[in-house]
Amino acid sequence: MISIPEWAQAFASPGTLSLRDLIQRHPASWHWLPRTSLNAIIFLLSLLMGWYFLLIPAQHVINDQQQDEAQLKLDYRNKLQRTSDLDQLRVEQEELRQRIGWYHQQFSDHDDPGLLLGEIAAIATQHQLTLEMARPAAPVNTPYYQLLPLQLRLLGRYHDIGHFAAALAASPRLFVLGKLQLNSTGEAKDLLQLETSILSFRRAAAPASTKAGS
Repeated sequence: MISIPEWAQAFASPGTLSLRDLIQRHPASWHWLPRTSLNAIIFLLSLLMGWYFLLIPAQHVINDQQQDEAQLKLDYRNKLQRTSDLDQLRVEQEELRQRIGWYHQQFSDHDDPGLLLGEIAAIATQHQLTLEMARPAAPVNTPYYQLLPLQLRLLGRYHDIGHFAAALAASPRLFVLGKLQLNSTGEAKDLLQLETSILSFRRAAAPASTKAGS
């Protein structure tokens, strides 16, 4: 009669008493196959629990840290770009401040239309132009300066008129020519009549309270 080992009986008929007997026995006394199978199951369960409770949370932490690192790098590049732009803005601000200072120096405190008209007439005479009409207009007040308009009518040759405009532009005083109109006089082919308005500037008068405080 063929003898069947207990471990074979247990696997062959797991619902029999032999399986209960196997469970009731100490695992150290089991046959190597069920003992190895049990160890493998315990090992796999340990791996699964470690993966679920340890590796997955750690992977989430690593992913969050990688996202934070990428965001920090992006913020650093943006701040570095703003820093370089800030240096350029400082240079432009200094240039603008110097330009404003230069324009402010062109504004006098005591200019009057008669003095300005004398300078303009001298420039016109220097370039062989005839001053036919000069009419000062009322000053225009702004918070920081006054506009002194002058209406002029000049007579001369085309190139002399151009030299006159260039001389005004090169003058240390700030003049602005506007509303230029050139008309033929009919008296001579090379004579033209220039009608223009010239704007000059001077500093606005300080308020009475400021003068009293100073």
